[in-house]
Amino acid sequence: MNLIVIPYHDWRKIEQEGSRTRDAHFIEEFRKSNKIDKLIILNRPITKAEIILKRKSREIKGEVILKENGSKLISIDDKTYIIDIFLSQNIRHLLQKRKWYFHAYQNENVISFVTKCLKKLKIDQDYYLLSQNVIASQFINHISPAPKKSFFDAWDNFRLMPGLNPIHGLLDKAYFNYSKNTTHWYTNSTENIFYYKSHYKASSVSLLKNGVDYDRFNHKHEKPEDLNAFKNPIVGFGGKITHLFDYELFNYIVLKNPDLDFVVVGQILDRNVFNRIKKYDNLYFLGDKHYNEYPTYVKNFDIGIIPYVTGKKQHNGDSIKAYEYLAAGLKVIGTRGSGIQDLEEYLYVANSPEEFSEYLRTDTKKKKFNAEEHSWSKKAEKIVEDFQN
Repeated sequence: MNLIVIPYHDWRKIEQEGSRTRDAHFIEEFRKSNKIDKLIILNRPITKAEIILKRKSREIKGEVILKENGSKLISIDDKTYIIDIFLSQNIRHLLQKRKWYFHAYQNENVISFVTKCLKKLKIDQDYYLLSQNVIASQFINHISPAPKKSFFDAWDNFRLMPGLNPIHGLLDKAYFNYSKNTTHWYTNSTENIFYYKSHYKASSVSLLKNGVDYDRFNHKHEKPEDLNAFKNPIVGFGGKITHLFDYELFNYIVLKNPDLDFVVVGQILDRNVFNRIKKYDNLYFLGDKHYNEYPTYVKNFDIGIIPYVTGKKQHNGDSIKAYEYLAAGLKVIGTRGSGIQDLEEYLYVANSPEEFSEYLRTDTKKKKFNAEEHSWSKKAEKIVEDFQN
């Protein structure tokens, strides 16, 4: 089969940071699958203004086999192709931020170039489509010929994310459009299934939890140099500092456990949250790491933690880091939410800061986690099988 994937994250970001996100993991597995003949990745449209102001690299590694007005079809291996869209827009589109992309995916130049790419690859009459990008919903309405089947991976629920109020109307239209024009939806939590069915009348939605690359996290890694200085047991958080990070809980457990070293590896996306984290002497920020390096840090943690907000502040989801910690054989502690409760037989679920702190010193045996049963390869294989059925 031939498959077009519309990821949420730009291919340049995936190349720069590694396959750390759900969409990137699926792409990685689709590239390995012997059931897929050609894999086409439709990159997020980019403009000259964005390249200049955000200092983005224009180049993507690979052989350019088709080019038109700056847009390129790039072969990156014998089965994988990137459709890199370039649009001649002035700086005004940057002021629209996310709103611009809802319209960009239906731009006539985008549709025209993608159509030419599919003809060039001789798959315009024979392809399937998986969108993992809610913002790209209009693309399905305009591409012709239409795919044999189109699925939507509605992983996290963008409608529940804070800070997106200005685009709530556009998000609602996009979800409704996917409901009308795709065969099936996936999502990563049962709460999302209920939400999508009740709010957007999505008739066919199935649970497809996140996974883990077992080989990356299972074998022994040498300790990175910047972990060698720590003499106390390492309590690690590998992930982004966002609105989901419970700084009050984190401040409490760091203060109450001065004989443990708390290490954060990842990006700081919410400065407001980061600034509220108290910088105690036993707290260390090591910055972001490429995903190829990241497992070497996780494997050398003693405890992996997921101190996320709960209640009204949380949004329905499924934490990838929980699977990564467990695959690495760590003791894992998290708060109820973000899919953690579904893994309760393998890890500790804390309902208060006091309980979280207590679990740091608890040694109650938990059930052994079979990471191979939760592999990204099995998840990707499920999608391929669903397309072929």
